[in-house]
Parts: sequence; C-alpha cells; structure tokens
Amino acid sequence: MLMGLLCAPFVALASEASAPAESREAQEAAALVNPGYIVAITHNIAGELAYGGGTGAIDLVNSLMGGANQPDVVALQEVCQTQASAFWNANYPRGYWAAFYPTKYKAACGGVGGALNHGNLIAVRTEYGPSVQYNLDLPGNSGHGMICIDFTKQGRAFRACSTHLIAGSGPDDNTRLAQANTIRSWSTSWMNSGYRVIVGGDFNAAPSSPVIQTLNHLGNGDPFIDADFKAPRETKRQYSPACNQPWNSKLDYVFFSYNWTGRNNIEATLRGETCSDHRALMGTAKVTN
Repeated sequence: MLMGLLCAPFVALASEASAPAESREAQEAAALVNPGYIVAITHNIAGELAYGGGTGAIDLVNSLMGGANQPDVVALQEVCQTQASAFWNANYPRGYWAAFYPTKYKAACGGVGGALNHGNLIAVRTEYGPSVQYNLDLPGNSGHGMICIDFTKQGRAFRACSTHLIAGSGPDDNTRLAQANTIRSWSTSWMNSGYRVIVGGDFNAAPSSPVIQTLNHLGNGDPFIDADFKAPRETKRQYSPACNQPWNSKLDYVFFSYNWTGRNNIEATLRGETCSDHRALMGTAKVTN
C-alpha cells in the first residue's frame, strides 16, 4: 500500500494522463539501457533561484541523458513548470517518461493566480512501463513532498522517487528529521512489498546528521545506501550569480535500497557545470536481487 497518497496537484507533462501502454514483451525486448544495473541522477537545478524559470537550468541533465551512459532514473528538485515542460519536450523523444509534482508557488517561475509551479520531477525510461505518478506529502505542511513512479526492468519491480526536504535550523531540524523518518517508514513498507526503492533528492542534511543516519544503511538496519557513501563529496555551495563559488557541503543523495544491491556494487560521479548551487550526482548500482 502507498501510504500518504494525495489528491495533490497532478501535472501530466503530455496530453495523456497516464503512462503509455506497451506489451510486456516489448518492454523486455527494449530494456537494453544499462542491463544488470540501475543508473540514477539527482540534481537540484535551482530553477527559480539561479535561472528564474529559464530552461538553461536543465542543460546539464539533458546533456547527461543524451550521452553514452543514459540513466534509467532522473530525479530533479526546485523545478519550475516551464522547465518541467521543456524537460518533457527534450527527453520524451529519447525514450523517457516524466512527471512533475509542484509543491510551491514561485513568482519567477511564471504562471498566474498563485498556482503551484515549483517542485520535484521524476523520470524513467518509457520501455520500463512506468506507472502514473504518486504525489506524497511530507510532515510539516511546508510545501515539501515526494513524487514516485513504479517501473519494471528485466522482470524486477522498482519504485523511483524524487524529494526535497525542508532547509533551515531550529524547529526545521525537527521537521526535517520527521520527514526522513516518514521516508524511511514508507520505503521499508515498500521493500517488504517487493519493491526495489530508489530515492534521489536534496535532503538538506550532512552525512553525519540524524536525518541521513536515519536513512543510510551502514550496518544499523536502515533502508538505503548512498551512491557516494565511500567518500562523500560536496554537492552544495553558496549561490552566486557568477556561478563560481566553491563546493563546500554535501546535501544531495542518490539512495538505493539494500534489498537489491550492496555496498560493493555502487559507485558515484559528480557533475557541476551549472549555475545551480547544487551539483548533479549520478549513482550506478549493480542489481544483485
């Protein structure tokens, strides 16, 4: 069961409101991207802060998706509606299905009437038979949530999600920890139901924080392994219009649930050719179960 399913804003990025129907045979025949592996990208594109709704915010991820090592899953945060639409237009022809969950209104993202236009995006390969999106609310009533899509690759069921936890300190620390505990609870339930879970996002928390320790599976039974756990590298910097500040903290993660891979089967790459105050993180995991 998907706990927390909302009647929240549903934004289809095409005229259809559901994923394309394909035969199981067609899906399996076409599932040739990264056979035996899952490659997942997460990137907080700072679509409003750094780009004011401009589509240059997705140039980096578009280039990664058009390269030789095409990802299976893409999770984006701080995405404006205009950028979500541009992402669809660029990547649906390449074989990706995408869905967008706006959780906030940002004037720089455009739109009228204060309609929600800024949030999270999740995309997976179309040939994997992706489900319609699940919009999940996180504690705190703070405009933060998680969007998920189910898919099947090489006969295995996955649930891929994109999320963005609350920033700040003081009371926000408690809210962020409650959000992490909620994600942990949902994910554990999904794993027990047979799903292999992937969560990419901006968690606004360092590796040593209670938030990440709640999630990271380092021998204490928590559900996830961070793609960059071996030597966590900085993914965040102070924003500057010059786009040249040094990277100085790690707040972004690609989490793979431990029920389908292991610490010896995971690696990560970082890419920072962007004006966002976050780097893109690409995680690769071998599917062992």
